[in-house]
Amino acid sequence: PLVIEGVVIGDFQKSSFNGFYVEEEDAQQDSDPSTSEGIFVYQGSSEVEVSAGDVVRVKGTVFEFEELTEITGPIEVQVCSQKAVVTPKVLEMPISDPATLERFEGMLVKIEQPLTITGNYDLARYGSLDLSIGGRLYEPTQVAPKGEPALAAQRSNAARRILLDDGDGRQNPKPVPFKSAENTRRVGDR
Repeated sequence: PLVIEGVVIGDFQKSSFNGFYVEEEDAQQDSDPSTSEGIFVYQGSSEVEVSAGDVVRVKGTVFEFEELTEITGPIEVQVCSQKAVVTPKVLEMPISDPATLERFEGMLVKIEQPLTITGNYDLARYGSLDLSIGGRLYEPTQVAPKGEPALAAQRSNAARRILLDDGDGRQNPKPVPFKSAENTRRVGDR
């Protein structure tokens, strides 16, 4: 078993994820920008309630689940203190190499660039939106001829797209997340 201590940055205990994200406190993060400071804790049968901002000590086993590194059970969770803060890391887009996202796995991030809704098909069904920088994305063959030009447009789309998810794997979320003041989210909205 491994013992870690960090700040809860995302509480998904009451969702189908059944766990929470922990990130190393700012003062204790290493100086290697290529490694992540966060990890998911799969709660399993543990009933210890945590909240964002709690400093927790977790004992469990490190496990790779569907390309996500997590601590799994049986686990022991102890809340050490509260109201801690972690500074979000800035995520810059476009992402030319998806492998570079590994350094942000399980961490609190922010995107300071304007984002456009480029797809809302899964919003009411799964609680997710497709977002992009640089405006709305189109099918590659709508903006480029078949062949290499369309493939280049497809690579550009992939580098500019990110999925915003409500963090709840259940279908048909109530209420639907991310709605605007007009009670919707339309493709093309910023």
